Amino acid sequence: MPTFAEDLRLPAYEALARIASDEFGIMDSWVAASDGARWMAMINALRLALNPPPPPIDVPLL
Repeated sequence: MPTFAEDLRLPAYEALARIASDEFGIMDSWVAASDGARWMAMINALRLALNPPPPPIDVPLL
């Protein structure tokens, strides 16, 4: 995955979130029904790359 410019991460993430919501029927218009799950998985992988979860906090148990 390439390194993304910090000022572009949020707009790109928001655009992908809007696509993933499928509010406008984008998936029906652009993706064959048989490819829908794979397409959505790709969208979600891109969103994760743009906005990764915070690293886990390693706190030793007493």
